Amino acid sequence: MTKAESPSESSSSETTILRSWSPLTSRLLSGKVNDKSCAWDVLDGNFGYPFVDGLWREIEQAKLVEKLIPARTKGESSILANILAMSSSDDGNNESSSVTVRGDKSLFLSREYRKKAEFATKHPHMHQLITTITKSIIHNLGETIRLDTSLTSVQLAVYPGDGTSGYTRHCDRGQTSCMAEAKSSQGPATPLSSSSSPQSSPPPKEAERIITAIYYLTDDDWDPVLDGGCLRVFSNTSGGAGTITNTTDICPYRDRVVIFRSAGVEHEVLPSLRRSRTAITIWFYGHDLGTLNGNVKLSSEVETKDIATNDKDFTNDATAK
Repeated sequence: MTKAESPSESSSSETTILRSWSPLTSRLLSGKVNDKSCAWDVLDGNFGYPFVDGLWREIEQAKLVEKLIPARTKGESSILANILAMSSSDDGNNESSSVTVRGDKSLFLSREYRKKAEFATKHPHMHQLITTITKSIIHNLGETIRLDTSLTSVQLAVYPGDGTSGYTRHCDRGQTSCMAEAKSSQGPATPLSSSSSPQSSPPPKEAERIITAIYYLTDDDWDPVLDGGCLRVFSNTSGGAGTITNTTDICPYRDRVVIFRSAGVEHEVLPSLRRSRTAITIWFYGHDLGTLNGNVKLSSEVETKDIATNDKDFTNDATAK
């Protein structure tokens, strides 16, 4: 098991492109690497500690932490709904609150609110964070990925430092196991594969989660051993004894960006041990250009889940992940 190195405190908050993005970053995230589990990178020193302080002030002024609720995955929401339905016909002793694989509290910044001009005025640091990472992806991966920025999701999440709360091994595209999904993908053709009939054409493909970026707002003296809270990334190597699963623990250092392919990288959030771990996760939706045949649904045709209703600016969307 390896650990990512600690970042430096240098760099200015005035940035439009992530400066630590390298040609290797582009290669890993291009979708062209043979081992999809290696499609991740760690980017340090892009915004600076003063930027983190400013972002924290915005979070506190908007009282976002007070609005957090226990996070649930999309699958858990379905399970919970079934449990609630069953409990209505029994003695009512079911403890539905125990159905969770996540130990954090979170909220989403709705797309509708982020589209308003006042968002950049009230939340300049948050706006800069989202814009900078977005521009970096478009600038560096524009030849391999087409983003639909109207679908971008932004989540604030806090894991308590209780030594037990984490997030079990998973992938951000929604499947239980990326490795299992990779094996099953060798089966029937996908909707974008060539049609056997020249008169028919594949159905439109909706944009999917394609890139995940996590930005950490932890204390500046965070210790990977004493504080924990690392992001554990799983990868495979083939050898004489078969496939071996390796892990890399990435410490959630302040001002660190971890960026990876949403569908190919299995990861786990390890429990924080003595203080809370705060992060902003940005999910980017889009397509790999190499898989497109002109049959792509525009965002206006796609039902989006984290657009707030009743003009609410922030939403605790349990179905968005």
